[in-house]
Amino acid sequence: ALTQPVIKLGSLTPTRDYTYVLDTARAFCHVAAHADTAGQVWNAGSGLTIAVGQVVEQVKLLLNKPDLSVQTDDARLRPPKSEVGCLLADSRKLYSLTGWAPTITLSDGLQQ
Repeated sequence: ALTQPVIKLGSLTPTRDYTYVLDTARAFCHVAAHADTAGQVWNAGSGLTIAVGQVVEQVKLLLNKPDLSVQTDDARLRPPKSEVGCLLADSRKLYSLTGWAPTITLSDGLQQ
């Protein structure tokens, strides 16, 4: 019998604001198209966070591998006090100047 592989990752609890690469590229293009954007900081994100572990679960379902074992590997954990618990982009500045907003959801991006 074949044994099911075990996927080992770092912490599954941090939350992240995932933005599909094409949306990110469009954000760069929107910023580059405006002369008054040079030298400023711009955030491009969905404005939503999801835990790394939840993304793993979505990927398992997309791959039709709901029983795939995913474990936290201590060797892949970040050193104490270095993990960022939540990364969330605030894209209001970018939207107000350029009208940019993400168009591809996490679910659609994973499927693509």
